[in-house]
Amino acid sequence: MDDELKKAFAELQIKAVDTAQRVQQTENEIETCRRAKQHALLTERELSTLPEVTRTYESFGAFYLLEPLQRVRESLLAKAEEKDEKIKSLEAHKEYLNKSVKEDEDNLRELLMQKQGRT
Repeated sequence: MDDELKKAFAELQIKAVDTAQRVQQTENEIETCRRAKQHALLTERELSTLPEVTRTYESFGAFYLLEPLQRVRESLLAKAEEKDEKIKSLEAHKEYLNKSVKEDEDNLRELLMQKQGRT
């Protein structure tokens, strides 16, 4: 192998490792968002069984504020929707990273074909 081919292999390997780490990190973020969304929805479902006059508190930093039950439920549903949007965004980013890896592999194959054609 000549130096150009070795350099291309090294660059691809570095890029592939970096991209694989970013894909794993994105998958972890997706899973975290899914858990947070599920937690919010389960909590909202439990709160929906309570009478409207029930005193409910919502966390605000290190404090808890007395809030109407409906407001807490709306907040939980908004949080679930926010997590859903974040999941969609992360999945799109993950797809982009996977396409990037595939494109790099295709470019390397093309480079190999060109090198084989010259010899």
